Amino acid sequence: MKVKYPQATLVFQHDNLLSHKNSEIMKVIQADRLEMIYSPSHTPEFSGVENTFADMKRQMGSFQFIDVKKTADEMARILFHYSSKDMQVFVRKTLRNIIDFWKKIDREKLMREVDV
Repeated sequence: MKVKYPQATLVFQHDNLLSHKNSEIMKVIQADRLEMIYSPSHTPEFSGVENTFADMKRQMGSFQFIDVKKTADEMARILFHYSSKDMQVFVRKTLRNIIDFWKKIDREKLMREVDV
């Protein structure tokens, strides 16, 4: 990533899921000199992908699941019709959720818990 965006500050944001911290992933992150932000576990609202899936599930609310092929076709129809503007909305929503979380958190309490 640093080769493609040599002047950019790249941030890898993920929750504390153990598989996100495996040695191969950590090697890639360190090799690319990426900055990491760890979000709390079980916070799908901090994930652009999860926000996209939530919208897709909302759109499929009235869909009747008859068989796997029809379901897959409907999911593909929805996913591949998102515009770049739609995707920007999902990213902005995700960033808003993260910023709101960090504004509300009791940082002193968090630091006391980390020190223990």
